[in-house]
Amino acid sequence: MMVSARAKGLLEKLNVYVIKATLLVLKVALALVLVVALFVVGGIGADYYYRTPLQQFCSEVELNKPVSDVITLAEGHSFFILDMRDKYDRVGILNHRAHYFRYECAITVVNDVVTEAKMVIAD
Repeated sequence: MMVSARAKGLLEKLNVYVIKATLLVLKVALALVLVVALFVVGGIGADYYYRTPLQQFCSEVELNKPVSDVITLAEGHSFFILDMRDKYDRVGILNHRAHYFRYECAITVVNDVVTEAKMVIAD
């Protein structure tokens, strides 16, 4: 069977369009992958940035010391302090006030003395 010259030309044009469309789809897919990767890396970076200072602070809290010393130290680091000793026998030291990427150094207090300090996710 013989294909006319016009049909061959149309097939070649179709081939070129298919290749161009495929390359465009691949470029868009690559761009989407890069954007998602950027958001993931940004989220991990923000998490590390906000978590690390408070994690270091919380690991340095000394047990069996007055809680007022810990509060003074937290104020020096500009952490947000939730003093809940009157109701829950706890003091929460948060890395900041915003409602995202927030961590808490949860300090358990008995008779105004630190008995436990642990890192938790605040929200």
